[in-house]
Amino acid sequence: MEITFGLLDDLLWYVVSGGAGVLAYAILAKLDKHGVQFWTRLDSEYRTYVAYALSGFLGILGYLVQVVMLIQPQPADWRGWVCALVAVAFMAAGVSKITYAKAKKS
Repeated sequence: MEITFGLLDDLLWYVVSGGAGVLAYAILAKLDKHGVQFWTRLDSEYRTYVAYALSGFLGILGYLVQVVMLIQPQPADWRGWVCALVAVAFMAAGVSKITYAKAKKS
């Protein structure tokens, strides 16, 4: 099987955005495990917002690193940037929520 740069770009995009969601879950689980005060005092609704924000931030950061390293093509205009960053943030937040649900189930 020949891996083209287009396929590699797509795989990296999924790994960065999805991986950011898993990383955000792991970070927040460590905070919960170690009883960090600001985290344990938060209501569950606010914890969800923090989890979404952290996973979105990590996903966007990973995407921007890929653009700077010329792995991902730079979007052509501001609309392209908005679409790309929103897509990465939503993918990361969704994967974070799925990871949390699977961990709670087991």
